[in-house]
Amino acid sequence: MTTELRLEATAQQLIAEIAASRYRSVRALAAAMGVDYATLNRHLNGKSPLKMERIFDILEMLDLPVADFFVRVQLRYEGLQLPALQRTA
Repeated sequence: MTTELRLEATAQQLIAEIAASRYRSVRALAAAMGVDYATLNRHLNGKSPLKMERIFDILEMLDLPVADFFVRVQLRYEGLQLPALQRTA
């Protein structure tokens, strides 16, 4: 159960970061990444496995530091929801 909750927290934080990014939507991010929207959407909604490689690809597209992102995931997992991260310059 704990692993499932952590994966859910990761996906939720990714969705929040995408919404706060210049892409604003999963569809726009998928297009910019050159990946199928339906596939990316399934990953983010827990319908198919979200691999670390895909997470890193998304974070790179969003220009987010990996460590900072996972601190936010841990806080979300613990029940704290903070605003999306500020983009690096």
